[in-house]
Amino acid sequence: MQKLRRPITITFFPFLSGLIFSRIFPVFNDLFSYTCILSVIFLSGILGLKYKKSVKIFLMLLAFAVGCFYSFLSNDLIPINHIVHKITSGEDALLSGTVVSIPEEHKDRTSFILEAERLEKKDKIFAVTGMVQANIYKGGGNVDYGDRLKVYARLVVPRGYKNPGGFDYQKFLKSKGILVIARIKNDLFIADKIKGAGNPFLEWVYDWRKFLIDRINGNFVTPNSSMLVATLFGERSSLTEEIEKTFKRSGTYHIFAISGFNIGLVGFIFYMLFRIIGFKPSIASFPSIIAVVFYSVLAGMQPSVKRAMIMTAVYFVSVIIRRENEIYNTLCIAAFVILVIEPNAVFDVGFILTFAATFFIIYLTPKFNNVLKFIPFRYMRGLVSASLSAQIGVTPVLAFYFNSISLTGVLANFVAVPIASLIFGTGIFFLFCASIPSMPLFYVVRALDLMLSSMLEVVEYFSRLPFSYIRVFTPGFIEISLFYILIFLIVYSKGRKMAQTVLIFLAVILTCSFFTNIFPSFGSDEMRITFMDVGEGDSVFIRFPDGKTALVDGGGTRDDRFDVGGQVVAPYLFFSRIKTIDYLILTHPHPDHMNGIKAVLDNFKVKNFREGCATDNRSLNYSLIKEKIQKGNIPQKRIMSGEEFKIGKDISIRFLNPSEKLCDRKNGFWKNMNNQSLVFQVIYKKVKILFSGDIEKEAIEDIILRDADIKSTVIKVPHHGGKVSGNSELIKKVSPEIAVISVGANNPFGHPSEQTLEDYKKSGAKIYRTDINGAVTLRTDGFRVWVETVM
Repeated sequence: MQKLRRPITITFFPFLSGLIFSRIFPVFNDLFSYTCILSVIFLSGILGLKYKKSVKIFLMLLAFAVGCFYSFLSNDLIPINHIVHKITSGEDALLSGTVVSIPEEHKDRTSFILEAERLEKKDKIFAVTGMVQANIYKGGGNVDYGDRLKVYARLVVPRGYKNPGGFDYQKFLKSKGILVIARIKNDLFIADKIKGAGNPFLEWVYDWRKFLIDRINGNFVTPNSSMLVATLFGERSSLTEEIEKTFKRSGTYHIFAISGFNIGLVGFIFYMLFRIIGFKPSIASFPSIIAVVFYSVLAGMQPSVKRAMIMTAVYFVSVIIRRENEIYNTLCIAAFVILVIEPNAVFDVGFILTFAATFFIIYLTPKFNNVLKFIPFRYMRGLVSASLSAQIGVTPVLAFYFNSISLTGVLANFVAVPIASLIFGTGIFFLFCASIPSMPLFYVVRALDLMLSSMLEVVEYFSRLPFSYIRVFTPGFIEISLFYILIFLIVYSKGRKMAQTVLIFLAVILTCSFFTNIFPSFGSDEMRITFMDVGEGDSVFIRFPDGKTALVDGGGTRDDRFDVGGQVVAPYLFFSRIKTIDYLILTHPHPDHMNGIKAVLDNFKVKNFREGCATDNRSLNYSLIKEKIQKGNIPQKRIMSGEEFKIGKDISIRFLNPSEKLCDRKNGFWKNMNNQSLVFQVIYKKVKILFSGDIEKEAIEDIILRDADIKSTVIKVPHHGGKVSGNSELIKKVSPEIAVISVGANNPFGHPSEQTLEDYKKSGAKIYRTDINGAVTLRTDGFRVWVETVM
C-alpha cells in the first residue's frame, strides 16, 4: 500500500468542500442520498485496495462525503421534542431552563442563552430541549450563568431580513444551534430563579471574572475602563458608539476581539516563562496549553475564543511532537478540529478572517521581510510585514461582509498593536495582582492608564485621516478569486515582463470592479423596482432604464434600536453595485420610513432629496437628516399633489398627495402625518406603479374626491396592509393586478389585517408580502411585469 504523507492535509480540503457543498446544495440533504454516496465510495475503495491502486482518491472522496453527511447531521436533524416544534412564532408561554452562557449587557437589554427544559402554554406542559436566545428588556434581573429560570416570554422563530446580498440572521443563529428567541418584557416577568444549576467549575470561573471586571471598573474611569475590559475579556458592551466607530475606521477594532492575538500572547508569555526557568520546549508547552485553556474559559469561551484556543493548543501539541516546522499542516489540523466541533463555522466570518489572516501571515511575511530590509530593527520589520500580510489576506473578506476597506490599517496597526500588546501583558499582571487582597495597584493602574490613553490618541489620529477607510461594492466569487490569484501570481512572477503586464492588467480590472460598476447593463429597457424586506417599515429601490436610481424611504425601527439603514438597506445597495442615488424620496417622517435614511446619506452620493409637507422637528433623526442634506449641499424640494417630472424620455412620476387641504394647519388633518404621505405614480409606457405611503381614510377620500386617475398595474398597499388599506373604493379605482405589502413578520399591530387581504383577493390582485416572500422585485419593459421574490 502506498504510504501517505500528511494525510490530514489530503483529507481536510475535500472535507471542507463537503461541508460547503451540503450548505449550497441542500437538495441532496437526505439520509438516502448520503447512504448511496457512502456505499459507492466504500465499494470503490475496496476495489481500489484489491487492485493496489492509489488510496488518495478514495480518501478524498470519502472525506468529501463525510463532510456532506456531517453537515446534514449537524443542521437538518432536529429532535422531535425540540422547542421549535412546540411553538407558533409570536405566542406567549411560560418557559423554564438554565442559563448556559455569560449574560451580555446591552443598552436596552440583557442577552443570554437559555437551555430549554420545560414549556407551559394553554394549560399544556411539554418537556423540551434546545438552545434559546433570551433577551430581557429594561433590566436584566441580575441573571448569572447557571441560574435556572422560569420566565414569561414571547417565543419567536428568528427570521431576519430577506434581501439579496443581505445578512441572514436566521442562518447565523441556526449555525449556533439556536432556533428560537425568547423576548422577556422586563425582570418582573421572571417568575422564578434558582442559583447554582450550572457547572460548578464554570460558575467559580465566571464569578471570578465578574469580580475582576468590577476591580477594573473600580480602578479606571471611562473610556479606559471599558477599553481594558474589552481588551482582556472581549466584553464590548460598555464601549461607547464613538469609540467603536473610531477603532473600526482605523482598522484596529480587532484589538477588542479575543482572538489568536490575545490567546497566542497568553500562550507565549507562559511558554517563555517556563523556558526561562529551564524547561525544554516540549515540557514548557504543557503548562502553556493549560494556561491557554483556562484563560479562554475566563474570557467567556465565545466561538472566536474557542477557535483561537484550539489553534494555539494545536500549535503547542506540534511543538511537543516536534512538528512545529510543518506550519501549514498544523493550520489544517486546527481548522479540521474546529470544523468537527463546529461544522457551521465554515461560513462564519470570524473563522474565515482568522484563517485568512493566519495563512497570509505565514505565507507572505517572509517575503515582505526580504522586500522591507530598509526598515531598521528586525522586530519593527516583522511587525510591518505581518500587518501587511494579514491586511492583504482579509481585504476581500472585509469587502464581502462589511463593504469597507481600511486604507490606514497597516500604519495604525503598526503603532497600535505594540501598545495593545503591552496593555494586554500588563493587564494580565493587573488581574493577577487584583486577585490578591490588599495588593497595591497604584503604579500598575497608572501605567495602564497611560498606555490606554496613548492607544486611543493614536487610533483617533488615524481614524481622522482623509480616506481612512473606503466603501466598496460587494465583490463576487470571480472577483475574490481573481484577487487571491493576483497575489500568488505577484509572488511567483519574479520580474518576468509578460507576467508583469498580465498582473498590471488584472490589478486595474480588479480595482475598478471593487469601486465602480464596470459591467453596467447597457441598452436595457427594463425598469426594476425592489420592495426591500425592512421589517415593519418601507424602503423601495428603483433602477430606471437609463441607469438613474431612486430610493423611496429608508426603513427603520420605532425605537431606533437597530440600524435598518446601515445593516439592511446599505448592504442591498452595495450588493446591487450602487454608489449614487439620483432621487432620495421621503414619503413622511415616521421612524419606520425615515430612520434608515441617515445611513444612506452617510454611505452614498445623493443628488436630489424630495419630501412632502409633513415635518417633525421634534424628531432628532429628522433633524440629523436635514442637517446632513444641508451639509452635503443636496438640492431639496417639498412636493405637493399635481406636480410631475420626467426621468428620461419614457418615465414620468406623477404626485397625487398631499393636497393643500391635508397640509393646511387651519384644519385638523395636518396632525396625522400618515395622511400627508407622498403618494405618486411611476409611469413607464403602459405600466403604472402606485406608491401610497401610509395614507389613511382622509387622504384616500381626498384623492378619490379629486377624481384623480389612479388606475395602476401595481399598488404598494398603504400603511403595511392595515385595516384602512382595504378601502374598497380605493381598490376599485386602482384596480391593481399586483399588490405588494411591506410588513414585518410577527409585528405587534396585526398587519396586514384579514379584511385587507380579503379585499385585495376579491379584486383579483396577486398579493406579495415582504414578511412571507422577502424582498419583492418587479421587472417591467413598460408592457409586461415580471415578479421575483427571495422566498
